[in-house]
Amino acid sequence: MEAPDRVRSLTVLASSPLGGGEGQVLMRALTGQPQPEGSLPEPAPEFVEFFRVLMAAPPAPGRRALIDGMIAEQCVLHGTGLPFDEDAARRLQERIYDRARDLSAVANHRLAAAAGPDFEPVGVLHRVKAPTLVIEGSHEPVKPGHGAIIAEQIPGARLTIVAGMGHTLPAGDPPGAGRRDPHAHGRVRKLLCPAQPLHLCQRQSFAPHRPRRPQDDQAEEDSVRQMQEEPQQEGLREVCVRDEENDTAVREGCRPQGV
Repeated sequence: MEAPDRVRSLTVLASSPLGGGEGQVLMRALTGQPQPEGSLPEPAPEFVEFFRVLMAAPPAPGRRALIDGMIAEQCVLHGTGLPFDEDAARRLQERIYDRARDLSAVANHRLAAAAGPDFEPVGVLHRVKAPTLVIEGSHEPVKPGHGAIIAEQIPGARLTIVAGMGHTLPAGDPPGAGRRDPHAHGRVRKLLCPAQPLHLCQRQSFAPHRPRRPQDDQAEEDSVRQMQEEPQQEGLREVCVRDEENDTAVREGCRPQGV
């Protein structure tokens, strides 16, 4: 909003609407206070219970206990919609622990928000003009329903609900996805980065840097143009990611296939 000429498109993932007071909603939920009328939806009960216990617990004594706690937190953020791979989570958290200079820095964004809870502007998302895709997991435990509110406030925004996903991206395809559609994961990557070439959607920190090429600019322009030219309904347009094996929609209000 401050520099719209520098924004070609937006992809919003597992987020809360600007100015919605998400931090205050979270703290009220954790401390058992009632939510005022009009507040954002609060986190899922399992998320609230986990962090209430964590807040009251003594510091973890040593590397193993810290990593176990990090895995437990990752499991809660993963949600209940897809199987949780604890072995993969342990490998990831061990790598994070061994690389981190200060594990407590993970809370810095919350500390910054708590220092000035009213710093976010309110009622300004309607000023966003860039093509916007909003993505939320059907089993989002931290900000359930916040994606729909964002999509309602940004003109022409599209909302996609990803079946089974929680607050974090699954490590791979959902069970059976490869059997039904071997290209599904690639399409999810494109979905998450609609205005960028696919190589920019990969995990950059684990890949060698490659200078931007002229064809990258062209690919980005083509993607933005396609998104802008797609027919839009007035207001919110929800895109359902379906459970094809059971032929069911993941969200009430999604149309069955063929309708």
